[in-house]
Amino acid sequence: SVDGSKLFLRYKAGMVEWDGEDAGQVVVSDDTAQHEAARALMWHATHDELTGLLNRSALLQTLRELYDNPEEPAFALILLDVDRFKLFNDAHGPAVGDEVLKALSAQLLRTLGDRADLMRLGEDEFAILLVAPDPQQEARHLTQDIQTLLTQPLTLPAHRFFLDVSMGVALHPGVASSPYALLQAANGAMLDA
Repeated sequence: SVDGSKLFLRYKAGMVEWDGEDAGQVVVSDDTAQHEAARALMWHATHDELTGLLNRSALLQTLRELYDNPEEPAFALILLDVDRFKLFNDAHGPAVGDEVLKALSAQLLRTLGDRADLMRLGEDEFAILLVAPDPQQEARHLTQDIQTLLTQPLTLPAHRFFLDVSMGVALHPGVASSPYALLQAANGAMLDA
């Protein structure tokens, strides 16, 4: 376009009769609005609105792809839940709770770097997906790094909070024969923690 933005155009061509002669007709229409609306729908289907992280649907899709991969990559699924978050939300209000979740997400992303993918599954529950040749050892390192991170306060403009989390790890290959079973195994380990 004139302002440098990208346009998505649709072309339709066909033969028509014009004044008794065969002629080619080309119709060009601007499909940008529909394209952007479809992209927004796809983003909302796979991302958490508060943090921008991938969501549970995206996690399950990725797990299905990993389980279907004939090379059978080894990986770990780590579930992380903020302890007593409901009490925290009741005491400080949902707006502060949202700020805590966003700040925690940002800190977790910095801690993980490119070693693993972080997703938000729900209210105060996160998932970390780690694909590595030795996922057990790498998961141990990651969880230790997260525990070290949480020894420091989470600093917001008007508050400083110390957070506790519970984490559970499930490994593949292992006892879980499906993405849902792996998610249940990680959740069970988290609840035990």
